[in-house]
Amino acid sequence: MGSTLHLRHVLACLGWMYVSSSFALTDLAQAPINFLLATPVKPNIYFILDDSSSMQWSFLGDEVVSKQYQNAVGYRTSACNKIYYNPQIKYPVPVDANGSEYPQQSFYSASYDGYIQGAITIDLSAAFMPWRSEHTTPSVPTSQDSLSYRSDCSTLVGGCKPAESGLPNRPEPAHYFVYTGNNLAQLGDGSPDDHCRDTQYDSGASGRSNWRKVVVSTNSGENGTDETTNFANWFSYHRTRLLTMKTAIGRAFSQIDGNYRVGYSTISESGVSDSSINFLRIDDFTGEHRKNFYKKIYAAKPTGGTPLRAALAKAGRLYAGKLLTGGDDPLQYACQQNTTILSTDGYWTSQDESGSYAAKQLDGVTDVGNVDAVLPRPMYDGRAAPYGA
Repeated sequence: MGSTLHLRHVLACLGWMYVSSSFALTDLAQAPINFLLATPVKPNIYFILDDSSSMQWSFLGDEVVSKQYQNAVGYRTSACNKIYYNPQIKYPVPVDANGSEYPQQSFYSASYDGYIQGAITIDLSAAFMPWRSEHTTPSVPTSQDSLSYRSDCSTLVGGCKPAESGLPNRPEPAHYFVYTGNNLAQLGDGSPDDHCRDTQYDSGASGRSNWRKVVVSTNSGENGTDETTNFANWFSYHRTRLLTMKTAIGRAFSQIDGNYRVGYSTISESGVSDSSINFLRIDDFTGEHRKNFYKKIYAAKPTGGTPLRAALAKAGRLYAGKLLTGGDDPLQYACQQNTTILSTDGYWTSQDESGSYAAKQLDGVTDVGNVDAVLPRPMYDGRAAPYGA
């Protein structure tokens, strides 16, 4: 009897070990079998770049010119002008379609525009200027053939003008200003304590002014380090709003591979033809299509107004199959993810919304209007008309 019970226990244990090992060897599918065998549905990304004229400006924050910092310390420091050189930032160079980096710039021969082949070069050790317009000496470089240069400082009435009083805007060694005052919170607010409007500064570590001027050199960086290359990279690849956007876009999209479909347009482009330098239909982000994306992004030139509503309306009609059909239609599947990314530096304007390129709904006839007017703030701020109307 005892032997029989013992045998039963042994057989039971062996049976359990067999069942357990069978469970351990079984892999559960992470998705339905039919789904795993199907073709992956690649998400669509449609990128829209603001190429309005303000994208050429080398200042960021409307208060920089509205409060007339262009002839004061404020234009020449990142504490007031958010796009000016900041010694705390290491400025990356752009990358091409293959992810290879553009060359580091020379402090003594930095390209005026790192995206224009054959652009003039500037010796930043002696001929740097915070901004240039038709009123400065020297003026904006002369455009030739495919080389196009524009004023990078403008007001509502035209290019910025140097002032008889205040800081001069003439060729000199590259520099920036470090704030040493006690009113950091008031910088840029236009109050009497807004030191961005100052024209007085100290050249050394000690003094009574609110600012210390730093002349860029091989030992002017933190702890006496060389910051000449970093300044040159900022000058050639980040100095203006558009230069910054190009560099940022190129590096961001370098992380995207052929598992995505990507398209591109500027806000000024009303058409949907790949023959335009300002448009690229949505397609797999590989090969020649990837190269064309980088080529067109880096070729963008600032011009015109800011028709953001029209650009987004075009995106909606593009995804709705109203503009491109057949093999050019970006929608391949009903379950496909479709995304539009719009980059811009300001409010929308209506000056370039006309004809077929206007803020229209999917039917191409009905105005989009101010659809946020019935929503609480911040969607609607209570104005009688939206900004730019």
